[in-house]
Amino acid sequence: MELDVHTQTTRILLISFSSFQYAGGGERHALECLPYWLRAKSTFFLVQDHGSSKPLAGPNERVAVVRRRKYVENNSILKLLANIEVCLKLTQRVDASVAVTQYFFDVIPAYLAAVRHKCALVLYLHHLFPSPLKTKRTFLSGSFHWLSQVLVVFLAQRRADLIFSPSSQHMSRWVPNVEIMPLLNGTLKVHHRDQGNKSKYQYSGCFIGRISREKGIEDILDIWSNVVKQNHKATLAVIGIASTRSALQLRRAIACRHLQGHIDFLGRVEERVKYEVLRNSTCFVFPSYEEGWAIVISEALAAGTPVVAYDLPAYEPFRSAITTVPLGDRNVFSQQVLSILQDDALRSEFVVKGFNLLKHFDWKTIAKNEWVSIMQSLKRISERTKDYRSGNRSTAQSLSGLHSPRDEK
Repeated sequence: MELDVHTQTTRILLISFSSFQYAGGGERHALECLPYWLRAKSTFFLVQDHGSSKPLAGPNERVAVVRRRKYVENNSILKLLANIEVCLKLTQRVDASVAVTQYFFDVIPAYLAAVRHKCALVLYLHHLFPSPLKTKRTFLSGSFHWLSQVLVVFLAQRRADLIFSPSSQHMSRWVPNVEIMPLLNGTLKVHHRDQGNKSKYQYSGCFIGRISREKGIEDILDIWSNVVKQNHKATLAVIGIASTRSALQLRRAIACRHLQGHIDFLGRVEERVKYEVLRNSTCFVFPSYEEGWAIVISEALAAGTPVVAYDLPAYEPFRSAITTVPLGDRNVFSQQVLSILQDDALRSEFVVKGFNLLKHFDWKTIAKNEWVSIMQSLKRISERTKDYRSGNRSTAQSLSGLHSPRDEK
């Protein structure tokens, strides 16, 4: 029997969020689903940065924002400690502990909260990190992400009740005894360009992403250098979070290639500015080497901006509406960008394809399906607990079809 999402009374702990203005992909997914989840009779505890300038969900009596202490930005260990401290101080009972990202500094506190409150553990594993030998990251960074992922998978095997992942089939091999549901993303509300309004942001191309090797920032320089050789007026906006060192290196690289008048590094900007740049760019350039879903691609399509990207498995849902090129082939990438810049008919064709495709990605449907899955998981746990207390262990295990290590305890 399908659960009615509007009649469930539960308390959900969501870990964790930066300020809404600079939320990452996993955080933004949860924030898009939250307005729909609030239609159920549930209370949500949101772990958020202390002193964030903008509230996550606006005023709502069933949303309690739990502030964590300040930590050094980009320091994962300090963020982990801040999240753990908040979870240990939370005195209210919760029915489900949810990690909204795959990062260890969210998963470990969610795991500890689930153990402490004896509640369900729900994980959103948006992205699987490749081994350090198959990534554009430095070996040290790649090893750190890989090992932290091994820890996350270990915790999921021991305690998770439900996992959402875009790589559900691959994830099932890592965590065979946990229910895994496909993770989808909806279309963000990005209104396409208004021809009657002249924006101060006018670019031939736009890149939005973290300033790092795995996002293809080194490729960007070669690609745009090739574009400028054939289109001397081509300009590119680069938007993304960067460390002080990465920002300095990028600016130096732009200067060394004499691209100062062609590449505009805007760095970290407000969401309003980001969408305005995206709407007023002719092409979205995204040579990333690692993606779990790439919400930014759906943003570009919603803005009416054609996309050129490397061919990654994560782009399967978008393949009919974007241009993909072989991984690492910067010359072909440049030629595809030039084709879009020079061919109005081709550009219009991709705009229409993008709009038609995004009609199938609806946040309301996605949010409801995820909420039903969470409620069904809680129901199974409740029924299993009742059977354990009555001594009927075999029935308890058959109710869920799952067998986790904690069933042995």
